[in-house]
Amino acid sequence: MGSWSMDNLSGQDISNIEADCYWCLSKFLDGMQDHYTFAQPGIQRLVFRLKELVCRIDGNVPLILMYCHFLFHFLVIVSPFLNSHI
Repeated sequence: MGSWSMDNLSGQDISNIEADCYWCLSKFLDGMQDHYTFAQPGIQRLVFRLKELVCRIDGNVPLILMYCHFLFHFLVIVSPFLNSHI
């Protein structure tokens, strides 16, 4: 890859790069807000998707886990992991 300079970019190219950077930052902050606001809707959505995945693989596992009250303990353990890896 060769070297390049900002001098070689047109005004339109610079505007496009700025718009892309702004979009990426906005998307990142939206994700952060979902996970660090009241009731943490982003984490709840991920846990729901995880439950759906487990149901598709083996429909009996969620019933067994809920019967044993394991789901509450699972959420307490998994929430920090989901929070830090998103």
